[in-house]
Amino acid sequence: MAVCAVCGMISCSEEEDPVPPPSGFDITLNIEESANAALKTVGGSIIKDNLIIARTGTNTFVALSKSCTHAGVTVNYDHPNTRFVCNAHGSVFSTTGSVLEGPANRALTKFKTEFNSPNLRVFA
Repeated sequence: MAVCAVCGMISCSEEEDPVPPPSGFDITLNIEESANAALKTVGGSIIKDNLIIARTGTNTFVALSKSCTHAGVTVNYDHPNTRFVCNAHGSVFSTTGSVLEGPANRALTKFKTEFNSPNLRVFA
């Protein structure tokens, strides 16, 4: 008899982000600070306040809710393919947050960004 060793580790329910940023969310990140240094390079990303923030181009950034809408697992930025991927069950999201491939069937929440080097503003 086969036993699933990880079945209880990942829920497959359709859940909201565990703690989504509030609707009035507004932060400014200095990309020169060590905690945000990954954003100095195109293709870099960080997790901050339940968001995944990625540098998609020289002066362009994307900020999305970090939790896959299928099972709540944190998504990763796949720079070569310009998309966000959940490694748990294979959901894929565009840079607008829309679902490109399931099993997720709801988009990630997208936040606005403004870049005035070295400061990146992320807001609702």
